[in-house]
Amino acid sequence: MSFPPGSSCKEGFRGYGEYHDTYTRIHGHWYIDSSLLIRFRVDPVPNWTAPATSVT
Repeated sequence: MSFPPGSSCKEGFRGYGEYHDTYTRIHGHWYIDSSLLIRFRVDPVPNWTAPATSVT
């Protein structure tokens, strides 16, 4: 995940966790109904530089 220039995020991070998803089937197709992220740990990434982004 990266944040646009000017955002309040000053450093990168690496997170560990899991997702708990529920799905709904509508007319034979599966769709995500809900998604919950549970984080176990978040570590800062030292000397992290945000990747350059292009504006189109």
